Amino acid sequence: MDSEGFSPSIYTDKTGHPTIGYGYNLSVYSYEGKRITKTYGLLTDILSYGWYKNLDAMRRMVILDLSYNLGLNGLLKFKQFIKAIEDKNYALAVERLQKSPYFNQVKKERQGIWKF
Repeated sequence: MDSEGFSPSIYTDKTGHPTIGYGYNLSVYSYEGKRITKTYGLLTDILSYGWYKNLDAMRRMVILDLSYNLGLNGLLKFKQFIKAIEDKNYALAVERLQKSPYFNQVKKERQGIWKF
């Protein structure tokens, strides 16, 4: 996730969560000495959702970026966002995302990649 920036050691992000690697939120995931595999684990989990499989590469990358930072369970809480994606109403999906508290917590550069 190039837009995240890499830190080889644990740091506290601006929301107070312990974080490592490319924004790997240790409050969401357990680290326990495992090697950080960036997005591989998330990708295998998220591929089980039909709405993800039906997206083009750019939209998949947006979802993967969100799930990487929020955790898959965190992303799945954005029910209206996901419903809009399932309906292929991408303008509404962006609107739902922009109205989330998460949107205001991230850097402007990251917001720029969320263009459906």
